[in-house]
Amino acid sequence: MAEASPIEKTHSRRIRTGFVLGICVLLMAILPLLGPIALLVVLFYGILCAIQIMRRGEGGKRFLIGTVVIAFTFFALADYAASFAGHGTHLAANESSAVGTLRSLFSAEEKFRDSTGTELAKEPRYGSMEDLRNKKLIDSGLQVGIPRSGYVFREVVDPGRKQFLYYAVPEHLPPSRSESGWAHFLPGLSLYFNVLRRDKSHGTGTRSFAVDETGTVRFTASPIAPPVQREAAEHWGAL
Repeated sequence: MAEASPIEKTHSRRIRTGFVLGICVLLMAILPLLGPIALLVVLFYGILCAIQIMRRGEGGKRFLIGTVVIAFTFFALADYAASFAGHGTHLAANESSAVGTLRSLFSAEEKFRDSTGTELAKEPRYGSMEDLRNKKLIDSGLQVGIPRSGYVFREVVDPGRKQFLYYAVPEHLPPSRSESGWAHFLPGLSLYFNVLRRDKSHGTGTRSFAVDETGTVRFTASPIAPPVQREAAEHWGAL
């Protein structure tokens, strides 16, 4: 059997190369965690092509194309690194801050109750967030419905002032994986969303938290839409 001609071999090689590069592009688009591996493949191919062009001495136009490919993939790798670096830490820091704020609210309520109670009237009397601010028991910037470190805080104080519930929900929930993946398709997009629109692109938290007069901080990973009722929050998991 006669061997394939050089033209057929070249054509077959180009088809295989195009197929591999196409798969890499799809990985970059829909699977962010595998995207860097795909980009490394494209980067290696671009460098290899540039080296071959320089060895053959094939004009400045092709050399420019190879250089552009290398620069493109380098920038894309930097884009991925900047997008994923610190993202988990960012969410964890927001959630930790929310839990700390709820604990501070509980401590403030304990002090408020002690300051309003008497020996004859030992029933607890809790205050609203506004009452706590007026007593200078909490930061003046902590207000109902105002975002704070990626979370929005709300309150439920019963009319008799014997119970309270404070809860915190993320200001922005993270998008779906598919949305996140396509945001990485073009180098620079994830940098834009991560740096300039970080809160909206990656979300500010994944869990909601609540605390009541028992002092137990509870959480849920399910998306929560205010208002939250005491009965619902009591079924959340305890930290």
